[in-house]
Amino acid sequence: DAHKLYSARKCRFGLENHFIDAFTSQNLRQLGILFEEYEKVAHQSIEAAIEQDFSGSFRDGLFAMVSVVRNKPAYFAKLLH
Repeated sequence: DAHKLYSARKCRFGLENHFIDAFTSQNLRQLGILFEEYEKVAHQSIEAAIEQDFSGSFRDGLFAMVSVVRNKPAYFAKLLH
């Protein structure tokens, strides 16, 4: 899946759909592994890729999901603060 996301970013065709599929078809642990593998393949974080390729509410939603995967307590603490 990390390779699919990286390839989709290069060709730009169906990019949003690839991210939606990857983010909604795996559990939190699998997503954490996906993010680590993506960094190895793309030589940049998934957050950097999202920042470059998306905008608006879609980008905000992806960032929220990544934040929950990376550190759920910190995500909710930030929301409450």
